[in-house]
Amino acid sequence: MIMNFGSLLNSFKFLQDSELIDSLLTKEGLKLEEILDTNEEAIIELKKGNQKLIGFLVPSHLGELIDYTTLDPIDTNNQNQCYKYPFVSNEILNSECPDLLNAIFADTTLLDRLFKFLSADLPNNPILAGYFSRTLHSLLVKNSYALLSYLYDTNGHGKALARHLYSKSISDILERILTCETHTNPVFKPKLYEIIGLILENISSTNSPEAVINSSSLLASLVTKKQGISCALEASEYLWGNEKNVKFLFSKLLNEEFHISRSVSLIIQALINALLEKENDEESMAEDDVIPMIEFMINNFDHFTEVLKKQSNVPFTFPNKIEFIPLGELRLRIIEILGSVVRLSNEKLKDKIAESLAIPIITELFAEYHWNSFLHNSYEKLVQNILLSGHSGLKDALIRKSNLPQILIKFSQSGIENRIGLMGHVTRIGNILLKHFSKDENPPNEDWIYFANNYLSFQNEIESRVLGGRSRIMSFDLTDHYMDTNDDRNKEDAFEDIDYNYEKQNNSPIEEQDIDNLRREPENSYMKNNWQIENAQRLEELD
Repeated sequence: MIMNFGSLLNSFKFLQDSELIDSLLTKEGLKLEEILDTNEEAIIELKKGNQKLIGFLVPSHLGELIDYTTLDPIDTNNQNQCYKYPFVSNEILNSECPDLLNAIFADTTLLDRLFKFLSADLPNNPILAGYFSRTLHSLLVKNSYALLSYLYDTNGHGKALARHLYSKSISDILERILTCETHTNPVFKPKLYEIIGLILENISSTNSPEAVINSSSLLASLVTKKQGISCALEASEYLWGNEKNVKFLFSKLLNEEFHISRSVSLIIQALINALLEKENDEESMAEDDVIPMIEFMINNFDHFTEVLKKQSNVPFTFPNKIEFIPLGELRLRIIEILGSVVRLSNEKLKDKIAESLAIPIITELFAEYHWNSFLHNSYEKLVQNILLSGHSGLKDALIRKSNLPQILIKFSQSGIENRIGLMGHVTRIGNILLKHFSKDENPPNEDWIYFANNYLSFQNEIESRVLGGRSRIMSFDLTDHYMDTNDDRNKEDAFEDIDYNYEKQNNSPIEEQDIDNLRREPENSYMKNNWQIENAQRLEELD
């Protein structure tokens, strides 16, 4: 066994008391700043459990350490007071020394001194906010029950945390507090709902976009917590099961403020995913359970359809002076939400969506905005989830009312000089529909058959070619890309037979009949353009 001499020397040094610290601790009238000037020496000694140093800090100088990490310096020109002392003080408080943390819990005046940071004028110093949050986390790990008792019972400090969510550091520590297992105690559950209500109020704030974004991210992360987080389901049920909260969320979804609408959309998407998780848990949800959020969407879905119809009044102008009407943030968010909603098992909601004009309108938008990748991705997800849902009304609205097959055929007929940004989605959606028709129903017409046998097969062959030693095989694993619930695992065989790997066919010998087919120029316009570019090179290689 080879031993590193440097590591052995460092280990031996770690076991020895610091001569610098020991000499300082024998000095009369020693000030805290002299200890802080030693930098890592003091931190190492605390980690080693140096009782002399702990006796110096506890309890006499704990308040000063807290002040350095929570209060702005009086002398802004003093570099040590502005940067060095706060940093070293924070490292000392978070050195995992139990004596320091126990002393803070034992004296509520020290906790008051720590939480005085929240009473400062907004916005607070972001560096000090990080120090404050880190100290709070150490206290939470040490004794969560004592900390929660202090937060909720003393001077409304828990509420104060919810008012400072403009800071990402405080948002992160509040999430850790809300996901603490101690919230399973019946004493703290009402406090959990109270804090969630205060976080929701931040979303109404138009003065601080940061507070809106951090609040929505916190709630979305909270309700999507999986195993081991006992309060996640309670938080979800409080949001989707409270009619007042549901109305608030959907009213803010339709808000004209960009950051508010996007943030609320994030929460609603998270709630839908949480509902899907609950639906898969037979013990926690019965078929006749009434979910206020679903009931609200059923009763107000016509309003969503009207929003999808509404165009922006402000045109966008390209540098080349061409104007066009943008899709709009709100319409995109509603399309994304619908792509998730159709996965829910509520038949009334699916019937409402199928009866409305929502799916035909979204299909028209897909065909109109050729270069909006966000829209194309959301629409492809919507198509996949509708076909996987097995709901006949939704499939009829997508295929017959929206006339999706004919739209795909039309796009495929555009010449090579008029290629547009959604052609990749045309191919992928076409392959999904092809699989659907092969299993569930007959092809719509001869044009579709020709589209499938020529355009789709041609594009699939291109995508499966070997480039640089690797095959560009198109992936349609729906369970990986779109389906993230346990129930969807039962449906993963829905498209299991799709095979886009033409590598074996490419490597097989080419028959004379195949060469004749390559030489035969297609009659259809969209195939003719591709034939001129792709097959010409292949024929040249064969000749």
